[in-house]
Amino acid sequence: MPVYKNFLTSLMTSPVWELKDSILRCYLTLIGLSDKRGYVFCTPEALARVAHVTPDEGYEAISVLEERGYITPFIDGWRIVEFEKVYTLLRADEIVEKKKISQAQKRYNEKETKTL
Repeated sequence: MPVYKNFLTSLMTSPVWELKDSILRCYLTLIGLSDKRGYVFCTPEALARVAHVTPDEGYEAISVLEERGYITPFIDGWRIVEFEKVYTLLRADEIVEKKKISQAQKRYNEKETKTL
């Protein structure tokens, strides 16, 4: 859970919030549309449609986000620059949680075996 909090805190304190609302909407939409490696495959028009901004605002958002280093162009889309770091942290947190659940299940099974 702390990793999610850290991610959200870093997102909420990011300078991206100082940009125009349409750019912010597009950036948050890119995060939402990205795959587990941070890649987003869509056209600027499709991004604008999903983000509920005009096509011109979608093109402007892509331009500004690339210029400021939030995204980089990739074949048929973009890559969110900081995504690998965030995904790695989220994945590590998920592994810790699975290990806790596995250990709890093992303790439960051992307890059940002793009572039989």
